Amino acid sequence: PLAIPQEVKEEYEIELLNSLEEKAPYDAFIVAVKHEEFKSLSPEFFKKLSLSKPIIVDVNGIYDREKFKDFVIWRL
Repeated sequence: PLAIPQEVKEEYEIELLNSLEEKAPYDAFIVAVKHEEFKSLSPEFFKKLSLSKPIIVDVNGIYDREKFKDFVIWRL
């Protein structure tokens, strides 16, 4: 379920990061897939990449609102 960097660059002209830590801190995260790799991310994972109360756009509703009660959660 992970993107191939060269294909993404050729198709969308976007360069992917090697790790999220490279450009941290972030104000918001968009999670638009249901892959296990994303479902298993903990609130602590997002907190360590943020300076303040992060916003998570949880497109598919994969995160438990109670576990992420310290976050701003947006869902479609």
